[in-house]
Amino acid sequence: MKRKANKACRMKTPIVTESQWNHYKRYRDLPVSLWFGTDIPSATSLPKVLVDRLYRKWWAQTYFLQVVGQSIRSFIKKKLNDNRTEVRRKTAPRGKQPNASASRHDWESTGPERRQSLAELFGRHGIERTDEAGAIIVDYSNQTFNRVHILVESISFADHSSVFASTAQLRTIDTRRITNLCAYGEPLCDENDVMSLVGAIIVYLPEHARTLLCDDFLPDFQLTCKIRRMDGSFADPIDLEYVRPAGAH
Repeated sequence: MKRKANKACRMKTPIVTESQWNHYKRYRDLPVSLWFGTDIPSATSLPKVLVDRLYRKWWAQTYFLQVVGQSIRSFIKKKLNDNRTEVRRKTAPRGKQPNASASRHDWESTGPERRQSLAELFGRHGIERTDEAGAIIVDYSNQTFNRVHILVESISFADHSSVFASTAQLRTIDTRRITNLCAYGEPLCDENDVMSLVGAIIVYLPEHARTLLCDDFLPDFQLTCKIRRMDGSFADPIDLEYVRPAGAH
């Protein structure tokens, strides 16, 4: 099956001004701004792409830990990067069957393939309770999961891979990308990384997947922006996030 084009990657990269970026930094460093009594501009002055950046950081650094009870970095290390039984290296070709010509360094997974049905996991869920008379009442969740279905479908790599998530879809993720996601809200961008992160949550954390990936809470992991500086040049957000000593590379 021919891989579907990634719609997010075809979108034109938004441009934000250096002034907007400086406003964003006040919110990024909100505790420091509050500590020193720095004036904070209205949030309405922030472009959505920068709000998304702040939200990704909160989701990865705080919300994931609150929901799961472990950091996202620890989760990725244990379930993807150190899991040679079920997960192959990022450079390995996708698909259920290992490519005979692939490098031995791609790790051929040896464990049985795990699968999780998206319909079963993200279907309508109800919780039973009893009223004062002892009658059973079923409360149905109002959570919706349209975005995660669209995301998985848009970056499907094999037949029926939009119907279920499996360990065959998972690959390792560069720890620097996860570090930047947590520290700065830097998007993963690479569709392989997005598929692996979302797929790992679905496969290994089904009890938390509905909370982490519902439409209200699922971040945009791919859209980034460019900053137009005062001198007219352009910079990537991550290049302005780092604070390096003089002469450091």
